[in-house]
Amino acid sequence: DFNTRLNKHYDRLDELKIDYYKKGGFTIAKWTDADVSQEFKDLTFDVTKKVYTTGRVQAGFLFTSGKNFLEIDGVQLLEDGKVIASDNHHAIADNFRGTNKIKPYFYNFEVKTYNPKAKYTVKAKVRSNGGTDSKGNFTFNLSPYKAFSAVEPR
Repeated sequence: DFNTRLNKHYDRLDELKIDYYKKGGFTIAKWTDADVSQEFKDLTFDVTKKVYTTGRVQAGFLFTSGKNFLEIDGVQLLEDGKVIASDNHHAIADNFRGTNKIKPYFYNFEVKTYNPKAKYTVKAKVRSNGGTDSKGNFTFNLSPYKAFSAVEPR
């Protein structure tokens, strides 16, 4: 089995600072009906384990089920509660996955300085559109500025 053979090579890939696919991919959290309302409110995700060096970040809101899409009115990246980056565009996390238009439900940031002792969170202003039947995945991916310098811890 390929996965069994691959398991013994992860330590070497980490030592060489080669980033590789991790089970679960970039999905680090989910939102459910209980997390949203028809009025805008903050939705916060702890991303501390995913911030491990300086680099570019892409966070995404992927609608998975329900009758009501998620409306997003800006997203911030915080370090110990202080905003270090923001992307304030307005978007709808819907079920469109085609390739003929941009994906506005992705938000981009930069981690210009990294503090290994800090707590990192993403805070989004969201509401469900037309009801609260909304579920989805929150994704977070950091790409280090300098290739082969750091990898996400296991």
